[in-house]
Amino acid sequence: MMVRKTMVAAWLKTAKAGETIVYARATFLPVRSEVAAMLREAAEHGHVVLYRERRMHGPGEENFRYVAKRTAKPLPGQVYMVREVPPLPAAKPQDKRFNGTAALQRDIAPQVRGLMAEGVRSGSAIARALGLYSAQPVYSLMRKMAA
Repeated sequence: MMVRKTMVAAWLKTAKAGETIVYARATFLPVRSEVAAMLREAAEHGHVVLYRERRMHGPGEENFRYVAKRTAKPLPGQVYMVREVPPLPAAKPQDKRFNGTAALQRDIAPQVRGLMAEGVRSGSAIARALGLYSAQPVYSLMRKMAA
């Protein structure tokens, strides 16, 4: 089994550093495989790291999984946009001991927006990143932002 060349090309353009794709499951790669040649060239330029894993159990005749792992080096002509995330406050919001959550939500709103822009979608994960005792203010803020 080998994936199509178009699928690997699309993966190369959209994959983030550390993401992997299994591009073949076989005992050996075909000599004239366009997919393997394209990935070898990408590996020579430092865009991916290629390796194979031995298959231990299960049905089928293939013995290896051929895997490509994306590195952080951008493809030629590809530009990564880096978002500026506001720095965390020097003191944690709960150290101010607010009685109401509205003031706390105003304090954490820029950091929550920044973490959500980076792809963090879990309210409890955002609360842990901000060092909050409870995730409730983050959930309330996320509901307000969604409305």
